[in-house]
Amino acid sequence: MMLDELAALLDAETDDLAGHGAYRSRVEQDNCLAKRTASTRKITFAHLSRLYGLNPDIPVFRALRHLWRKDPLSLPLLAILCAYGRDPLLHYVAPFILKRKPGDEISNQAIAAFLEKKHGARFSQATINSASRNIRSSFTQSGHLQGHSRKIRSRVNATPASVTYALYLGHLEGLCGKPLFQTGYMAFLDCNLEKAFAMAQTAAQKGWLVVKRIDDIIEITFPEWR
Repeated sequence: MMLDELAALLDAETDDLAGHGAYRSRVEQDNCLAKRTASTRKITFAHLSRLYGLNPDIPVFRALRHLWRKDPLSLPLLAILCAYGRDPLLHYVAPFILKRKPGDEISNQAIAAFLEKKHGARFSQATINSASRNIRSSFTQSGHLQGHSRKIRSRVNATPASVTYALYLGHLEGLCGKPLFQTGYMAFLDCNLEKAFAMAQTAAQKGWLVVKRIDDIIEITFPEWR
């Protein structure tokens, strides 16, 4: 997930409307991520661009940066949600990890075996093992796993910013109403409907979205992000 690099890049580029080229310049020319070689800088930027877009014309990145400005401490959840929507392997593995109970151990071998079921014919065992380590690292950075060599499933603490982002990502996929609270994005936040709705109301008070509810009928809109 490259969380440290993303945070450093967002800090380095202060213009919320900066385009893709500006982010590239920060990484490759200014070396804001303190990489030793030009080739490493280019590779790092390519990975960050693939995961997050790094372009305000891309709604998922524009919303991520907007909410990061409002609540920097929510960045780990914002980042994993964005990466989940853009990275096919992460998207495939996420339910396997998120459905585990708090306290369950999740090993590299278990993730590798899960990946091999779908991708064993396409990728070598070495590639699958590397991908499983990267995925486990991403979920550690987001807070869903804890520990060093032995990774344990842990519950994360959802925030109004992360709930807003999860709802917005569902909205971009064409969903509306109550189904927005039942997406794969919301599964990352480890909270039930009532808790998520309460956080959505808090977000509405901050002006991040508009929420209305009558019994089980829920309406969520994002008038500022059209």
